[in-house]
Amino acid sequence: MNFLYKLSSTLVTGLVLMATATASASPTASFAISGSGSYTVGNSFTVTVSENSGSQEVNAVKAQLQYDASALQVTSLSTGDFTTCPAAPSASGNTISFQCAALGTKLTGVHIVGTITFKALAAQTTSVSTLSSSAIVDANTANQNDWDGVAAAGSYTLTAPVSSQPNPTPTPAPTQGGSTAPSATSKTSTGSTGKATATTNGTAVAGATTAQPTTPTTPAPGSKAASNNPTINAKDTDKKTSKSGTAIAWILLAVATIALLVRTLRKKRQPVKTPVVPAVTKKAASAKVKTVANKPAASKTKAKAKKA
Repeated sequence: MNFLYKLSSTLVTGLVLMATATASASPTASFAISGSGSYTVGNSFTVTVSENSGSQEVNAVKAQLQYDASALQVTSLSTGDFTTCPAAPSASGNTISFQCAALGTKLTGVHIVGTITFKALAAQTTSVSTLSSSAIVDANTANQNDWDGVAAAGSYTLTAPVSSQPNPTPTPAPTQGGSTAPSATSKTSTGSTGKATATTNGTAVAGATTAQPTTPTTPAPGSKAASNNPTINAKDTDKKTSKSGTAIAWILLAVATIALLVRTLRKKRQPVKTPVVPAVTKKAASAKVKTVANKPAASKTKAKAKKA
């Protein structure tokens, strides 16, 4: 078995090497390299090398390719339809080599020579192409190369990966009646002096001019600024004052009502003083009765005296 394998390998090598010596008078076979496109640095992609002999019968192939090793890294190589190879496909320097045959078979049309897996190394445009030392061996004519000599090439655009930028965290707006911690941001403000002042976290940067404080401007009533500023909103102030006055009035009325009720209750609780009537003795009572009884007689006597 080893003898047969060595013999077949020798024959294949001989076929391929002999084919490089003499070119066909009317070559029709050609190479093709697929996989052209755009790829991201760090990712891998596959390139397929094939030959097309049309109706011409072939049984061996030698495909030698060149590439830029600074842009592409070969990670794997595999053979195709030409299954008998004296040596495994190899990559050395900037060159990739396939030398295989289809013993006992005559192939026509399109057949895969081999497959290459590359890893993109640098962001640039690069290519993979066939060298002039390549050959497609005729199956019927000894020492004849049917390759038309036209170099095949694949073009590849290698792009840098897009780095995702984190979304900045928005600084929360201060709320009424509370405060928020200062954000770690830098800003430039302009004071009454008209000079810009750069600050970071509320601290002026060294060398920058400190702006003089400006007098706040009272916004017009009903404006958005006035409605958002409780300290200068006249309408809100009037409403609060009116509510306070109404509350005080109700409190005073309640106090007066309570005082009146207390006074009324105190009067009802005091005992009623009964007037003291002096006691009438029996003598005094009888004398009074006699006096009353004598009054009509006296009046009659006076009347008679007047008539006389």
